[in-house]
Amino acid sequence: MHNRFTYILLGLFATLFVACGSIYDNGECLSTEHKITFRVSVSNTGTRTTWGDDYNSTLGNSFDNLIRLDALRVAILDAATNAHIGNVEKLMHWSEGENIYRFVGDVTSLNLTAGRDYKVAVYANCVAAEDNQMSFDYTSLDSKSGAIPMWGVKQVALSLTENQDIGTISMLRAAAKVEVNLGEAMADYTIHSVTINVLNRYGYSLPNGWNSVANTTEIVRDNSMREYRSLYTPTGGVHFEPNSERQQILYLPEYSNTDPLTPMASMTVVLKDKSGTQITFADALSFGRYSAGKLVEGTAYDIVRNNYYQFNITGISGGLTIDYKVADWSEGGNWDYGEFAYPTYHNPVLPDDIYNSGVISSNPVITTSPVMSYNAVDDESAAFSVWFHMTAPQGQEWTPSLINQSESDYQIRVYKNGEPITEPSQMVASSDWYNIKIVPLNPERVGTVVKFGISHKASWMHEGTRLYLLINGKADAIAWPNSGNDPKIIEIIQQ
Repeated sequence: MHNRFTYILLGLFATLFVACGSIYDNGECLSTEHKITFRVSVSNTGTRTTWGDDYNSTLGNSFDNLIRLDALRVAILDAATNAHIGNVEKLMHWSEGENIYRFVGDVTSLNLTAGRDYKVAVYANCVAAEDNQMSFDYTSLDSKSGAIPMWGVKQVALSLTENQDIGTISMLRAAAKVEVNLGEAMADYTIHSVTINVLNRYGYSLPNGWNSVANTTEIVRDNSMREYRSLYTPTGGVHFEPNSERQQILYLPEYSNTDPLTPMASMTVVLKDKSGTQITFADALSFGRYSAGKLVEGTAYDIVRNNYYQFNITGISGGLTIDYKVADWSEGGNWDYGEFAYPTYHNPVLPDDIYNSGVISSNPVITTSPVMSYNAVDDESAAFSVWFHMTAPQGQEWTPSLINQSESDYQIRVYKNGEPITEPSQMVASSDWYNIKIVPLNPERVGTVVKFGISHKASWMHEGTRLYLLINGKADAIAWPNSGNDPKIIEIIQQ
């Protein structure tokens, strides 16, 4: 008996369809699908700091720039009224080079008018309602559990060609980043905790003025704040685990410190000295103008989206001495996906004959029909057998899956260097090719069409979330014959 494992993924999988945009008199399609393609970036012109503080933009880290693809929606809006027309469908993404990624999606079913202006709106890391009045709970900003809600828009005349490139859509984060650091003079201390006394529990994903601009870059700090008044005083404050003992980072929804009807937001800092003694500085950090290390009385700054607030503790003299900076919070160029690196792998997966020939091209001609049959004596003799190769990112896990099939009828077996893989966690990016076999176990399933796919799970995805890879050739050049028109699956017939 072979060592084997079975990993069956149950669930529905929507297949791509072909629609006809317009028709000749003879009934032939003038075009098939209408697609748009675009890049996404966190632009350094998204907001401006206008409080007289002369600081450059600060770079975002991998979490700051993260977009969860399981919480991403791209919508088409009417350019004049901002009415929601519909969503871009069949959204896919791929790498164009180092840290440069492109999205492509289908707008065929939206019945748009060629040559007319529309707004393409991207809602990231949030559940987007059609009325565009979205909110999020501040706990979703914890780097251990979520990502920062973002929004971006670009107005463009859609040509409704087969694949229109609309350029780059800049994204604006819907939260502020607050960073507390210990300066060099504080070498004898570490940060135990930083807590805030009051905040808004929720925040709007869309900024003020979202409905009056044709491009995200037209939103400026002076009019971008859109506070979701939801005052909240957490018990013991909000505590995020520090990046280190010398730095603490909080991500906060927008909050009005200049409104006389709301309490001023301030932060309490607890330090530890070398002996381990805790020293508490209550309400020591405020959002306002600092001079000579001290807060200038009567000054207050609002906590505004996509802005970065840095408190550097430089000493203790009757309280904390602070070096305070406010800056735009940007990536500073093309968006670096950080932990989101789309896997590098061979597409399409290869049949035995091409792999065994030793001539492996990037665009092979596959003539083998995807079939398999039952054999009670040697159950792998007529299995569907293919080869898969993923090289990056390092440690990336992947999983072969059958869609809507019972494990009592079919089994997946995977081999590496001729040895069976016994645990799904052993299927990771490496220089080795893997042999995947789909084995029929039920002779009564003759004529059944089995859908086979390969999914991957990035480190930042929530449990249970997976994304399917393109394994059946490219979207416009399906490689496996008689295997449907979805590049994410291969349809195998049991003979």
